[in-house]
Amino acid sequence: MTNVDTLTLRPLSDVARLIASKDLSPVALTEAVLSAIRQKDEYLNAYVVVDHEGARKAASEAEGEILKGQYRGPLHGIPIAVKDIFGTRGLPTRCGSIIDEVLVPDQDADVVKSLRRAGAVIVGKTVTTEFALSGYHPENQPPQNPWGENRWAGVSSSGSAVATSAGLAFGALGTDTGGSIRFPAAVNGIVGLKPTYDRLSTAGVFPLAPSLDHVGVFGRRVLDVMLLFSTLAGLSPIDPNQRISKPPRLRIGVDLSFIKVRVDPEVATAFAWAVAVLEEQGHQIVELDFSQFSDFAVLWGPVTALEAVRVHQNLFTRHSDQYGPVFRNLLEQGFRLTADQAEELRIARRVGVERLLNMFQHADVLACPSAPFPAMSLSDFPPHTPLPDEAAAEFVTFTAPFNFAGLPSMSAPCGFSSDGLPLGLQLIGKHGQEETLLQLMNAYEEATDWHQYSPPAGPDAS
Repeated sequence: MTNVDTLTLRPLSDVARLIASKDLSPVALTEAVLSAIRQKDEYLNAYVVVDHEGARKAASEAEGEILKGQYRGPLHGIPIAVKDIFGTRGLPTRCGSIIDEVLVPDQDADVVKSLRRAGAVIVGKTVTTEFALSGYHPENQPPQNPWGENRWAGVSSSGSAVATSAGLAFGALGTDTGGSIRFPAAVNGIVGLKPTYDRLSTAGVFPLAPSLDHVGVFGRRVLDVMLLFSTLAGLSPIDPNQRISKPPRLRIGVDLSFIKVRVDPEVATAFAWAVAVLEEQGHQIVELDFSQFSDFAVLWGPVTALEAVRVHQNLFTRHSDQYGPVFRNLLEQGFRLTADQAEELRIARRVGVERLLNMFQHADVLACPSAPFPAMSLSDFPPHTPLPDEAAAEFVTFTAPFNFAGLPSMSAPCGFSSDGLPLGLQLIGKHGQEETLLQLMNAYEEATDWHQYSPPAGPDAS
């Protein structure tokens, strides 16, 4: 059997091959992950709760089935983490809140049921911001980015991304309402996919803004994400030994001028290099106008506030004193919005989505940075303090448009800052075109070596 001590930072696809060939024990692999959590998570704070007993039981059951020839597919026996807004049978779901009330029923969300049916080992629940917005409740501490001390680990799916990056799970569930998969993927140096709106079920997931919420996944490689997405979307099982097909020649829309003035210079440089790689692979780079993204960014705060008020009105009435300042600020903004303002937002959103979708008359895929800056110091982005409206809008310029339009988008590593912090390339496709994105990003991944690096907080993965 393979020595599991070297495996916790390997890609999901690698360990899936070993389990399928019976060269790796799911029990031993799960013990290795639980050991890594014991060694690292006091510092990283990726998990709210680790289900040692449940994980060991699931791993033992998976091993027994596999030894009997009852292999279920590439997630069988694989330790996976779940963001703490997904319902999980037998584990509490706190949503980053301190409210002592059942927020989500004690049953599995649809996508968690899919993981269990695939034989995955649910390791535990990962830390999230309060109710999946941008800030943590003052009584809760944020996860630690494994690439740099006291650096931002992303927004609400931060715990899932940290766990995946640092070898505390081989993949994870997250959600994205305005960037909460793409930001954590970028700053933690991993791959994240936000599929087409409602492609993965939100049933059993506590909502932030239901018309913007997307369920998605994290992995260390594009193939890992493809294995997870395919399983959760109910697609035909994928053999982890197979290669992802090459994409056709595509038109890739960019706006290098807009990007250059709206993002950190190191991000702009890394993105330009990534575009050059895509062009070298035979794709046509099409210059478009991305300035309309700023209009979406301004809409995101009030639209999210309006929908969050509808979700939280009764809960806030009962527990207003237990809400933290970041989420309270959002709700107060929502309560102030009038019916006329809500109608103006609806019209502006419809017009903006139509303009965005028209861009795909000229391009098959759009490309832009995943995050406008490397992982910030927590002193520059206090995790318990509301962002000014202008800063919040700047923050989501390259992510929120694709939540409004429900378009699939994904992030993968495309370089490092001068401080050694990961940077992310974002690709955006047409509705239902996840496969195109996965093919294109996989070809980019194969042409570069950014994915081969591991965070300094963990052992060398090579």
